[in-house]
Amino acid sequence: EGFTPGKGLTGADVCMHAGFGPIRTSQSAGSMVSEIGPRVNTHWLTGTAAPCISVFKPVWVDSGIPESVKAPKEKFDGSTLFWKHERLHREVIKDYRSRIKVFGSQIQDLEAHFLIESIEISKQDMRKRATFSQECFTKADQLEESILPRLKSLPIRHKNHFYYTM
Repeated sequence: EGFTPGKGLTGADVCMHAGFGPIRTSQSAGSMVSEIGPRVNTHWLTGTAAPCISVFKPVWVDSGIPESVKAPKEKFDGSTLFWKHERLHREVIKDYRSRIKVFGSQIQDLEAHFLIESIEISKQDMRKRATFSQECFTKADQLEESILPRLKSLPIRHKNHFYYTM
């Protein structure tokens, strides 16, 4: 409830947000959770920074990451998943405590849907898994695109510390 990325000197956590240096100069750049078993090998990727506000999407090694997901470069490119999400990330951390409440449950609901569907899809052939994976990336992108304008219109209720804002 009280988590905010601006608190704490080190910010060392699974979801690490960059902050004031010299200690917190880095942030999470992507996250993966793998489900490995005798019948299922599903990998859940964000492809984005900040796992606490990212959607985990299923992929399988043999079907790979969808072709629509382009690798990000050092500079902003709004056509890549990483940089598109980074716009959302930067809006959220302006007032994390208030803004995560706006859409956090939507992320959880979407991930729950992906999880339920992936159980059956994981037994299908490579093409069906690849199609499903692409659909998940698309739905996650659509969710984030719908959230961003709402966040931009919200007032900032909990200001970050001066050094974190820098």
